[in-house]
Amino acid sequence: MHPIEQKLKDEICPYLVTARRLNRWGPYWVYLGYSYLGELFVLLAGLGISNPIMSFLSDGQVKLESKDGTLITVVQFLNDPWAGGIALALLVMWALVKVYIRNENLAKRCSLLRSCQRQCIHLENQLMQLLPAPNPMKELINLQVKLGSLVEWNIVEESWRYGGPAPNINAQVNEYCSQLVSIFSAHWDQAPPNEQIEV
Repeated sequence: MHPIEQKLKDEICPYLVTARRLNRWGPYWVYLGYSYLGELFVLLAGLGISNPIMSFLSDGQVKLESKDGTLITVVQFLNDPWAGGIALALLVMWALVKVYIRNENLAKRCSLLRSCQRQCIHLENQLMQLLPAPNPMKELINLQVKLGSLVEWNIVEESWRYGGPAPNINAQVNEYCSQLVSIFSAHWDQAPPNEQIEV
């Protein structure tokens, strides 16, 4: 096996493949749903549907009052047993999700996760630009260092949820590496026999 192919297969492709899977994480989608539903609550409040609980759940940012200065409520709506029960259940669920997101620091972790994915896409683009060179090993090592630092930082911040590459991705890594080799290997210098890696 060519040393460049071995470098890609063992030390670069596994992390780039893992980066694509970072958002396949339940808490990330919980936070995403919470973020969009938060905007919905703000919209409903803007239409005049607000009460102290909703104001609390939106961190006190939405406080609407009627013309006579009293707080607008949804008492009429809550008088319906079914509607009131459903509304209260949703509010309790919303409060529990809010507490969970705060305790797990999901806002920061999910923001870093998205940033990490974007940076990995940038590194992947750099990889595509350097691979056509006759001997890109030096540039590959530099890219590997950048990728390793990025992964290590995100592991510390708990936005990279694995201790390294994701488990059970050998098939995807081999497929990705094979694609790169089939596209770019014709540009590479032949490695000396003593540098060829047996597989």
